[in-house]
Amino acid sequence: TLKDFHDKWYTLSQATIVLVGDIDTAETEKLIRRRFGRLKKTESPEYQEYPNLYAKGVTYAEVCDILRRQMSLELMIPHQSIVSATLEEYLQANRMKLLVRALNHRLGKIGSMADVSNNWYLADKDHFCISASDSDKEAVAAKISRTIAELNHIASEGFFDAELEEVKADFLTSFRLPEWTLNSETICEDIEDSVLFDEWTVTDPEQFAYIREMLGKTTSEDLQPILLSLLGDAQESLLAACRTNSSSPQGFSSEEIHKLWMDSLQSEASGYVYENSPKDEAVAVEVPDFLIQERAFDPSVIVSRRHYPNMGMEEVCLSNGFRFLLRPTSDEEKKIQMHILAPGGLSAIPPEKFPLLEGMNGYMDMGGIEGMSDDDYFSLLGSRGIGVLAASQWY
Repeated sequence: TLKDFHDKWYTLSQATIVLVGDIDTAETEKLIRRRFGRLKKTESPEYQEYPNLYAKGVTYAEVCDILRRQMSLELMIPHQSIVSATLEEYLQANRMKLLVRALNHRLGKIGSMADVSNNWYLADKDHFCISASDSDKEAVAAKISRTIAELNHIASEGFFDAELEEVKADFLTSFRLPEWTLNSETICEDIEDSVLFDEWTVTDPEQFAYIREMLGKTTSEDLQPILLSLLGDAQESLLAACRTNSSSPQGFSSEEIHKLWMDSLQSEASGYVYENSPKDEAVAVEVPDFLIQERAFDPSVIVSRRHYPNMGMEEVCLSNGFRFLLRPTSDEEKKIQMHILAPGGLSAIPPEKFPLLEGMNGYMDMGGIEGMSDDDYFSLLGSRGIGVLAASQWY
């Protein structure tokens, strides 16, 4: 069965050879012709592209998660992906990202407590998602309803000019060509996207400058048709995923989701009026004494040391049980990455107590840092260019 499948679909008509690196292209072409040129031509006459199709109307799914304290609802609008095969399509794909940024900016201002996103899912489809969480069904529905009403209002009335300028300025700060040199792996991946999906990444500085300029000139009238099209796609197919819990076991039905959507489109929007966001003033943060005080090194705490030459790694074990694996790298950005691992993780917590302890990783003893206020802590990290991510993993 496997051989028949391979012979049917893995044919020369479907094959592309990509070679990237420090090679002599003329000599490499000769080698390719010699190795592959004599292969007998094969085709896949039954091959076709399979679009990702959804049932019309509302498709609803629900799961009960006893480990969560809140109910959540996500409405997903399947829509055609934007394939970036041309500069204009690349511009349109980034205008979609700009739209999502602008929508979340507005939703944050009106306090809807819901957010939107847009991501590729499968085949030729993206999912535009509206997500909200709260303690019970009514509260979740209220957040979703308020968000849909605001999206519908923006689709018809647009953004305020100054509002969009603020969002564009923020968006363009991170929209720039990579500063690092592209390696062969990255180039191969870009070519793969081009071969498989007709996608390509803009790497030419002049072309990128054009895209950046056009994004800077983007108006609300450029974004409204995109949002209007998304809301129209929801009339064709709408996916709803609900996660309930033991304290809020009652979810929705397909009929309730449809009614929620239609009623929300008729609801009044927030009446939001744009006001200039106050600019954050840089505040010097004093480094706490416990972070700068010198600590004498006691070599007796090291009970063993072992070097692994094949990996360039050293293992150091301390008397308190800590085990360190150290490996120097030639990172051009001179960054240090640290992972702290423990077998079992949160799996040792009984399920009935998990909701009470799920944030325990946020209270790790970090040398006294846990005693700082959140504002001072994050200001300190930002001023020093440090990032800390605490995460829990099930095993």
